[in-house]
Amino acid sequence: MDANNNKFGKTRLIDTPQANRATDSASLLSALVAAVQRFSSIEQSDELMLVVARAR
Repeated sequence: MDANNNKFGKTRLIDTPQANRATDSASLLSALVAAVQRFSSIEQSDELMLVVARAR
């Protein structure tokens, strides 16, 4: 959540991978973590777990 108690939300969670779909899995994970950190101006109080699966 951000300082106004807004959630990161599904839209941001979908937009970030779409904007980084040409990158490898590790870069996509980094982009997602960075997006969450930019969104939230408060200290993270719980874990952040991400799994990237690619289909070809």
